[in-house]
Amino acid sequence: MSPYVTFRDTDSMGELRYYVLQRQYPNFVGVIMERPNPDSLACVPISGHNLWVHFAGTIQGMYIPLSMNMKKEIEDAFIDMALWYSTNRVFANPGKYKKFKINASSTEQPYSED
Repeated sequence: MSPYVTFRDTDSMGELRYYVLQRQYPNFVGVIMERPNPDSLACVPISGHNLWVHFAGTIQGMYIPLSMNMKKEIEDAFIDMALWYSTNRVFANPGKYKKFKINASSTEQPYSED
């Protein structure tokens, strides 16, 4: 069984969003966004694309279980979530995510020693 489930839902502003839900406790929920948010508790890029997985709480809402290493546990979970999403959703269906792909030639800066 897959460690994550993806689903679509509308956010509080009525916009359709894509989510990733961790199956095991504490059931973290990540939302797929086109821009990073430095204020997010966790914000992990999806390799090769202008997409990030942001912390969106848990299945119980904005509840966060407290432990000594919770910040690291959240970061680790979201890194794994981003890797899983890129492998099982983005790279498995490249046409759907084509508009988010980072073009290597467009990010290269011209260099001259003159």
